[in-house]
Amino acid sequence: MNMHKKDGTQTYHLAKEMIPVYAIAITQERYFEDDRMYYSFSLRDDESYEELKVYFKGIKEKRKLMRMAFLELDKYDPTKIKQYRKVRWIEFFGNKPYTQNPETILETADMIMNRTGWTEEEQTMYDDRTRKLDGYYAHLEYVAEEKELARMEGREEGIEKGRAEGRKEGAIATIIGLIKDGILTIESGAKRLNISESELTVYMR
Repeated sequence: MNMHKKDGTQTYHLAKEMIPVYAIAITQERYFEDDRMYYSFSLRDDESYEELKVYFKGIKEKRKLMRMAFLELDKYDPTKIKQYRKVRWIEFFGNKPYTQNPETILETADMIMNRTGWTEEEQTMYDDRTRKLDGYYAHLEYVAEEKELARMEGREEGIEKGRAEGRKEGAIATIIGLIKDGILTIESGAKRLNISESELTVYMR
């Protein structure tokens, strides 16, 4: 929208330029408790549970506006998945030996992933990208640790402050009791608490 937006230009028509949003998470670990290897989520109406589908430019039928899929490689069981189209990609992403001869697209993908065949320029680009990502993730970890440390310090300061206030209130109550019993004067009581007489008088009300 920022690319198309200009002063005085209506941008509501840009909704027609929407395209479907798909996200695929391929994970080595288990995120869901059952043995299903593949999960797919989409947007649905809260009352009717009807799936949200809209028209997109250049597509005749309605399509899902958003879809998110999870593929958990740890749950792979070759005895339960018979379709070669699924098995071939699961084996590729799971870095498992092929149970059938791979098609050309998989051989190409393997060749791309094999760094021994990369040019020096490709190696440099990959290493530079990896360093940037490592630095970024290290920064995120540092920020998270700093926030946690600040939270813990703030909590400890709050506890100590509460204890100090509790001790102060207890001392004031004791001094006021001695004053009311005639053992101390307001002047001597204020000196012991290191506060003014007028402030001590306020506490006694």
